[in-house]
Amino acid sequence: MNAITTYLQKWIEEELEHVPYKPSELFSSNHDHAAAFCAKILPPSRTEHNIFVRNRHKPIARIARSSEKPSGFFASLSPPPYLFTTFYYTTSQGMRTSCSRSDLCQAYATLQSDLDDTYRRLSALRDVYALPFASAVAGPMVRFESTFGSRVRELERRCEAIMEREEWALDLFASYLAHLQHLETYGTLPQQWREYLGLDAEMVRLPHARESIWLMDGMDDYVFRAARLINTSSLPPEVRRLHRDLRQVAQEMMAQKGYAACVIERLLPPSSEKRRPQTVAPPAYEPPPPYSP
Repeated sequence: MNAITTYLQKWIEEELEHVPYKPSELFSSNHDHAAAFCAKILPPSRTEHNIFVRNRHKPIARIARSSEKPSGFFASLSPPPYLFTTFYYTTSQGMRTSCSRSDLCQAYATLQSDLDDTYRRLSALRDVYALPFASAVAGPMVRFESTFGSRVRELERRCEAIMEREEWALDLFASYLAHLQHLETYGTLPQQWREYLGLDAEMVRLPHARESIWLMDGMDDYVFRAARLINTSSLPPEVRRLHRDLRQVAQEMMAQKGYAACVIERLLPPSSEKRRPQTVAPPAYEPPPPYSP
């Protein structure tokens, strides 16, 4: 048994030799690495060129390297670090298309907004449920509990189920950005993207099962296809129905407790469709002003 265990451990280590980081590191800090990827700003002084697939004339990505001379002797001996600027992949119709770095960051921000929005709406519902009665005319607490208790618990169950699926979508997307971040950190150039077919917007933003990134034979192009779907789609119908039901029950509870209808607008967050996150372009490089005499 010990010999078999040793053999399997050695085989796994050999299979992971080309991966510049351990799987435990990948899954423990994906969101930190994804945030670092999105926080990077392209150097104002840079040179860009394409990365091509082996033995083919199809670019898979475009990278930028800083044109500024590094300071320090040892830094000058190694090539300057690179940043991805654009990614190229083939659509399901066989057309070559691209996905920019800002597209990935915007899609990641949208998935974060989806999860945050559902959580804040659930918190607002609980706040409304816990509000004291504004007047005695509203009725005793016993009647209120029998009317809204089961409805609130059902909405809590639906919210928690939706948040779990939104977290799956966010975690998967973050794992891809973390991998790209590691490629940049270690200066490793990708060889190709495997095709990931059969996606739709609802599957990407609200998956039915947790998935993990597979890196044994290179990264697939899921994150590029998903970014296009996320950035061009609205909330899934199931999430929109949940938002409507949350607002309706909250309004009914406010009325039952004797509050004006306008109060609900201060408790419930605005529709996420109205506050869709936008990618903020990094500021253009401006040289420092000349010294004053």
